[in-house]
Amino acid sequence: MDDLPLDLPSRGGLREHNRTERRARIREAARTVFCRRGYQDATTREIAALARVAHATLFRYASDKRELLLMIINDDLDDLAAQSWRTPPRAGRSLREQIMELYRPRYEYFARYPLLSRPFVSEAFHFMGVRPSEVGPEARRNRARRGEVISELQRLFDQAGKVPRGAAAKQCAELVHIIYLTANRIWLESATLDPAAGLKTLDSLLRVAANGFDPPRRPASRRRAPR
Repeated sequence: MDDLPLDLPSRGGLREHNRTERRARIREAARTVFCRRGYQDATTREIAALARVAHATLFRYASDKRELLLMIINDDLDDLAAQSWRTPPRAGRSLREQIMELYRPRYEYFARYPLLSRPFVSEAFHFMGVRPSEVGPEARRNRARRGEVISELQRLFDQAGKVPRGAAAKQCAELVHIIYLTANRIWLESATLDPAAGLKTLDSLLRVAANGFDPPRRPASRRRAPR
């Protein structure tokens, strides 16, 4: 009987598979340690031990604790974005409601992992004035996500056709994301992370932005011509 051919991965494919599997172990070990001990008290040695890799091996995947934290958040937010952007909006939804649905999964996720989300927001803003060569790959990946979110918001504005006179869809998208970043950061400082409360604040701020700051001008009254 002839030997049946085995569908074995190539050496390169096996190496990549092992690397992906090892990275996943490191990521989940970091998640466990951060949630158990807190970000500040966690150590890379403890994470490496839980992931069953050498301490030096861990640094091939993340150069420090910050990169480990950003790795977790980046992967999780990528999954959330893939799920939400694949789901078409329900018919009859306003532009503001579509924007709220875009951010809703983030609030729910951050409330689920407060020991990750609070240090993440702090670390994500830590790179102001830092030379690009000193910014790790996960930090660069996090920065790139902002552009992706703004592009998705811009698509919503273009699709809805609701752009104020004198403004561009991209400007509107950037304004919305700036409002979200500030509102989310303030919400994360609260003692209890209630997604409904955070979303309510965001919604109220978006309403203010949508209505504008200047009251609508009243049309000038026409004088009646003398008879």
